[in-house]
Amino acid sequence: MRQIEKYLSYIHIPYCILHTANMFSTSQDILFLTIAVCVAFFTLFSCWGLFYMMSAIRNVYKITKDFKDIFKKIEETIDALKSKIHESASYLVLFGEVMKKVMDVAHTFGERHREKREAEENFREKDASDIKKSKPRKIKVK
Repeated sequence: MRQIEKYLSYIHIPYCILHTANMFSTSQDILFLTIAVCVAFFTLFSCWGLFYMMSAIRNVYKITKDFKDIFKKIEETIDALKSKIHESASYLVLFGEVMKKVMDVAHTFGERHREKREAEENFREKDASDIKKSKPRKIKVK
């Protein structure tokens, strides 16, 4: 044993590592070592689980944020369509009024045209009856 200690002293291995032969002197030491290893693994797996749980929560947050953005865009589009429909409805009322005026003008134009035509027909009939009643004139030719 002395030769090994002499050899290991040259490579500078600490004393506590060299004298670990009596480390597990009782079963209680083995129990404490097992508990320490279990606590270390439990800590590692707990950290790993927390990391993945936080990653999943972050992904859910991103997804809900994306959905909020999508719903916000849909809401803005619906609001824009509402305003366009509302504005076009006001234009439709204006268009209706314009069409009403155009129809009134067309109706009065039609009535005037009809009255004028009737007046011309009456004039022609009256002129024709006057011609029949009057004596024919003789035209002098030079």
